[in-house]
Amino acid sequence: MTYLLTRPRPKMLKSQQAFDKAGLSVSVIAPVDIEYCGNSARQAGECCAQHPDTLLIVTSTFAAQALLQNKSAFQPRQPVLAVGRSSADILARHFTDVDCPLNETSEGLLAHLQAKDDNFTRVAIIKGEGGRTTIADTLLASAFSVHQFCLYKRIALKSPEQTNQWQWADVKGIIATSKEMATRLFAYYDNAELNRPPWLVVSERIRAELADLGVKNAAVCPGASDAALIAWVKENWE
Repeated sequence: MTYLLTRPRPKMLKSQQAFDKAGLSVSVIAPVDIEYCGNSARQAGECCAQHPDTLLIVTSTFAAQALLQNKSAFQPRQPVLAVGRSSADILARHFTDVDCPLNETSEGLLAHLQAKDDNFTRVAIIKGEGGRTTIADTLLASAFSVHQFCLYKRIALKSPEQTNQWQWADVKGIIATSKEMATRLFAYYDNAELNRPPWLVVSERIRAELADLGVKNAAVCPGASDAALIAWVKENWE
């Protein structure tokens, strides 16, 4: 028996190795690849230079890596809030004031920002093209000044790449780490087969989207890192 795990193409092997090390059988499926966009990082740096009190919100490890590749555009003391620990660790190589929520989701980040009460009124969201909208929508509704900079984009693959061969009869569960990758599986595979095993997702938003596609059994993990997913699977599915 095996699990299916969605990851962008650059993260496939790392996740496969992590699950292998944990003794869990998994086939990692990549519905998308990542392409970086250079100019947006420079524009984000100019925004922060004009308004040093801007809070940088970084929504993924890819956004963090793109930011680090253009670190000369940013002062190390710029305050940064990352959506997860992996992103925070990358950003800490340059920035001195990096924070992240315990609940590594958009909702967790927003709750963490509210609890901190640091009186930020201006944010620059560093994200992928067409990615998360919950953070920006919520902050705009709360009268924040919000600037968004897309430092990379996801390229949908014509057919998914995978680390191992697998058959539906052997699939014990499906783990989806983003709304886009979860829904793209329904364009690649038989929908009846996708609706059969239990799912593990990383937010209520993804669970609601899957419910609209017919998935009746989906749980939510409080983090999207390999470590968080492995811990949840071992506790609940093994």
